[in-house]
Amino acid sequence: MPLRKILRASYKIFTTPIQLLETLIILTNYSPITKDYEKCIKTIKETKPSSAINLQLIETLVIAEDHRNELHYGVDHIAILRTIKLKITQNRTQGASTIEQQLIRTITQRYEKTLRRKIREQLLATMISKRFTKETLCKAYLSVAYYGYKRQGIIGIKEIKQDKPNIKASEIISLLKYPKNAENCEITNKKIHRRAHHIEQLLAQQAQGRMLIFPPNLLLVSLLRRITSFAHAKEKEKEKAR
Repeated sequence: MPLRKILRASYKIFTTPIQLLETLIILTNYSPITKDYEKCIKTIKETKPSSAINLQLIETLVIAEDHRNELHYGVDHIAILRTIKLKITQNRTQGASTIEQQLIRTITQRYEKTLRRKIREQLLATMISKRFTKETLCKAYLSVAYYGYKRQGIIGIKEIKQDKPNIKASEIISLLKYPKNAENCEITNKKIHRRAHHIEQLLAQQAQGRMLIFPPNLLLVSLLRRITSFAHAKEKEKEKAR
């Protein structure tokens, strides 16, 4: 499909600066990064096959958390542009992390909200994406992810399924965003229900071939238009104030 090839090529171009940084890290053997990289590699390699993590769960994870997973190289630049656009135009904060980035975050246990941590995470995500297949990385993430109070990894998934044998994959994946706490809060349960319903809708769209994948140039044009409109509005406000 031409659009997918264009997107794949676009991601390759946008990932080039990160790959250059990766080369520099390797040449200088920068230990703060290389140690985390080795830790990630070790964890991924130690991931054991489990019937708890089936193809349906993996597909649901990708649709819910990273539907352009097959196109990017560890970092989703379209998602990053979308979050910038939402922040500028609506003052809304939205995540743009790929499955690779979420895996890195879970293994390294680095959750500080800083630009430095984000760049570090993107660098490591690009590095591990070269070493492993997408399916392997998805399995590794599901094998270490946190699903709620005393529920983590493969054991956590098995316990969830024991408590609710007919639980849907969409509900398990919803726990990644809204993990249950010890009190089994009703507000959290409602969020999980809404999230699961949304994921089911995404799965239905995919089945009908209606999942939207925006090319970077369209999103960038939209973003630039919004920024220009916002800037003009601010200028008019200043003129009125004078």
